[in-house]
Amino acid sequence: MRIRAILFIILSILIATQNGEAQRRTITIFLAGDSTMAQKLPEKRPETGWGEMLGKFFEDDKVIVDNRAQNGRSTRTFISENRWQAIVNQLNKGDYVFIQFGHNDESKEKVDRYTPPDDYRNNLIRFVAEVRAKEAIPVLLTPVMRRRFDEDGHLQDTHGEYPNLVRGVATQYHGCLDKSRERMNVTTCLIGFMCSRRTRGADAHGKQF
Repeated sequence: MRIRAILFIILSILIATQNGEAQRRTITIFLAGDSTMAQKLPEKRPETGWGEMLGKFFEDDKVIVDNRAQNGRSTRTFISENRWQAIVNQLNKGDYVFIQFGHNDESKEKVDRYTPPDDYRNNLIRFVAEVRAKEAIPVLLTPVMRRRFDEDGHLQDTHGEYPNLVRGVATQYHGCLDKSRERMNVTTCLIGFMCSRRTRGADAHGKQF
């Protein structure tokens, strides 16, 4: 499950903060992504991006979580709006960048954000290269499953080839990859369904209420 992968990365960061260099400064985890990760407006509660909770795992004087994720962004628009460059400009050696896109990149009907697969892959490669150039650590995350269920309550994948493009870049460039989608099981489906009902008000068939 995604939470296990994230917790493993968190543990690695906590260990890293014990070395000499990390003790001399605070590590920053930058979050680059879409609505599933982003900070939500008060009027949208109880909807919550998972990135909002990440800072609770760390001591404030050791690790800062800087959530730059924005609703509706794809890799293409995140770059064109200069949001990506703003992160790169502030990176220090030993910082982390959690990168999660795909929801909006694969949405062909939304021409303002759609990113063709080849461009999506190239953008991910750019992200990895530019983070490493600053001696920081990129972490690639496959897109969170949408709240789409079949008649038996099983999650339906709607992202097509995009998750595999993330995996491919991580393999080719030896990146750190959250492999949560390979570990999806009945428990994950149940948790996803219950959380979906609590946060956005939808039944197992995706109908709003």
